[in-house]
Amino acid sequence: NIDTDNKIIAFERNNLHFIISFNPNHSIENYHFPVNAPGKYKLILSSDDEKNGGFGRTDKSYNFETFSKNDVPFLSVYIPNRTALVFEKVV
Repeated sequence: NIDTDNKIIAFERNNLHFIISFNPNHSIENYHFPVNAPGKYKLILSSDDEKNGGFGRTDKSYNFETFSKNDVPFLSVYIPNRTALVFEKVV
């Protein structure tokens, strides 16, 4: 998925979901994107982690639960500006 208004790309590879924000100015709360299966997802990589030189604005201890829109599972996440996030299904 390409979101040109928010400058975000979201895609899935090998059951991992990647969300990349190229927005230089705006972080987005409750950003919704489709995933391939309902359940719980864990943030396994954030380029915003302090160990990666970021600001530590994401919480990797939280499990995100999907919700359904028209029978399609979605996640709702906080995506900081200029950040890449990777999610993995845990349940």
